[in-house]
Amino acid sequence: MKVFVFAAAALGLFAVGCQEQAASAPATGDMSLGPSTAKVTVTEYAAPSCPVCKGFHDNVFKPLKEKYIDTGKVRFVLKELPSHNPPVDVAVFLLARCAGKDKYFSVIDAAFEKQQDIELAARSPSGAKPALIELARGAGLSESRANSCISDAEGMRRIIQTADEEARTNNIAGTPTIMIDGVKTGREGYSFEGLSAAIDAKLAAAK
Repeated sequence: MKVFVFAAAALGLFAVGCQEQAASAPATGDMSLGPSTAKVTVTEYAAPSCPVCKGFHDNVFKPLKEKYIDTGKVRFVLKELPSHNPPVDVAVFLLARCAGKDKYFSVIDAAFEKQQDIELAARSPSGAKPALIELARGAGLSESRANSCISDAEGMRRIIQTADEEARTNNIAGTPTIMIDGVKTGREGYSFEGLSAAIDAKLAAAK
C-alpha cells in the first residue's frame, strides 16, 4: 500500500505554465545541515504545510540549530514527506531544490513563516500558485523559473516516490516524525528540552 499515494494529485495541479529550461539543475538527494562527521544525526520527516511541523520548526528546530547544528555537534537531515496538503508541499520542496543547496533551508524557513498565507491562498479561487511564486521571488527565482520548477513532473514524481519508499521502509505514519541516529524518538523528541537531553546522552556516549 502506498502510504502517500494521494500525493499523486500534486502531479497535475501545477503542471501548466512555462516549461523553460532550468538555469541549473535542482538539488538532489537528502538536504542536510551540519557536518557529515557529526557524532549525532537528527532526522525530521516534515511537510511545509503541516501546522505541527511549523510548531516543531519554530520551537525546537531553531534552538536545535543554534546549540547543536551550527556548532558542529549534530547533523540535521530533512526528509520530504508531502503529508498535509500534498500539492503545496511538493511545490515548496521543488522550489527549495531549484533555489539550490545553499538556499534550500532558507526557502523551507520562509514557507513555514508564510504557512498561513499560503494555506489561505490555496483555498482561494486563484489557488496557492501566486503565494508560491512570491515565496520563490524571496529566494531569488524569477517567476518564469518558479513556474518551470513547480511544473517539473519528473521532480514531482521523484519526491512522491521517495516519500512513499521512506514511509514504507521506516514505518513513518505522519509528520513530523523525529529520529536520532535512525531511531524514532518518543514524546521527548518533540520538545527542545527532551530532544536536547537525548542528544546530550548520545554525545556523552560517543566520547
